[in-house]
Amino acid sequence: MVELLTEQIAGLYDPKAHEFYIANWIPVSDQRMVMAHELTHALQDQHFKIEAWLKAARPNDDAELAREAFLEGSATAAMVDYLLQGTGKSVTNMPEFDPSMLTGDLGSTPSLERLPRSSRTLWYFHIFPA
Repeated sequence: MVELLTEQIAGLYDPKAHEFYIANWIPVSDQRMVMAHELTHALQDQHFKIEAWLKAARPNDDAELAREAFLEGSATAAMVDYLLQGTGKSVTNMPEFDPSMLTGDLGSTPSLERLPRSSRTLWYFHIFPA
């Protein structure tokens, strides 16, 4: 599991500790991109108290998913805007955006390929909820 997470996750914001972590095994330029994402989560937490905000949607699965999508979507938008610095473009004026441009094919990493098919499906839907 640690190997799989190492392949799949480059950063993490911990709302309990109010800290974020960036993988030190990725290039510094990628660390900065991930930092834009994680700093956005920190700002969201300052404004929304995200742990309580997410829990307030329970037990409505759709509401929980919508709140998670909002948090991840806006953090991803901040990351994309960071990447677009100096281009005159922004996430708000891009014609179309394919998130796999940032992540690559997450379904074909070595650790994920070793998982049983049913576990891969569960992992994929955990990372990319419908």
